[in-house]
Amino acid sequence: MENAYAFSGNTFTYSMPRMFRELGYQVNAFHMNKAEYYSRGVNYKSWGYDHYFGLMDIVEDSGYELELDRQLVQNETFYKNMFPKEGNFVDYIITYSLHMPFNTQEKVGKLLAEMKYKDGKIPNLSEEEVAYLQAGEADYMVGLLIQALKDNGLYDNTVLVCYADHYLFTMDKNVLSKYKDINSNMVNHTPFFIWSSDMKYEQIKKPNMQIDILPTVLNLFGIPYDSRHYIGADILSDTHPGYIFFQDGSWYDGKLYVKDGKVVSGGKADENYLEQTGKLASDTIRKNDLSLKSDYFFQK
Repeated sequence: MENAYAFSGNTFTYSMPRMFRELGYQVNAFHMNKAEYYSRGVNYKSWGYDHYFGLMDIVEDSGYELELDRQLVQNETFYKNMFPKEGNFVDYIITYSLHMPFNTQEKVGKLLAEMKYKDGKIPNLSEEEVAYLQAGEADYMVGLLIQALKDNGLYDNTVLVCYADHYLFTMDKNVLSKYKDINSNMVNHTPFFIWSSDMKYEQIKKPNMQIDILPTVLNLFGIPYDSRHYIGADILSDTHPGYIFFQDGSWYDGKLYVKDGKVVSGGKADENYLEQTGKLASDTIRKNDLSLKSDYFFQK
């Protein structure tokens, strides 16, 4: 996450939650797991969130029902904090149900299969079919979320920013190959969309990365920030570089996929272009790694 916000003539580098908090927003994070898991309770507070809510901290029973995304909206405590009665707010909601394993013998797959096939006769479902079943649970949660926005008079005053953090890397490669190129980093192609009730549909085909999400959202909200301090760029702007990089140094510009300075797919390219973009990719990767390893964000 990247950005800066100017105060009293000085520029302070802020994470997304701090940026919105300075504008008077309530900023909370919601997830299924306890605050101690991945030290989320500590980490999210240090990043600027007002609170981290873990459903397993609130509900004593940690059985299967706490592995369904619908619980994130249906739980009374979560619901009250997700949809405050006064003021503006940002909710960071982390879904849970679309995780491995994709079978009907354990965890989410088992629970959803038992709910769907109530007669106790669960068919022999493939890994792919169970993955779709679990994705359906995430879809159901989004439906509950949208209905809750309507019920609270927030539907026409809310923006949803939805993205996947990674592809289904535990999925059988034979299944994945039906949908993706599994022989390169292009397998990392994942969903990302922004929605509000007054937006017209538009598909952006320009390559982009997760680090581009925050600048894009801030510009859509009209929030000032110093783009020089951050790695990503507004996807909708003319200055967006239009390429993505991967940790091994390979990159993709919408046509060419290049690794180790050689074009793997997409056709031919000028050597100068390959050299310059390759250097840009390696420099960006280095900056990204340094921002993760050092105390990049700080408070006033």
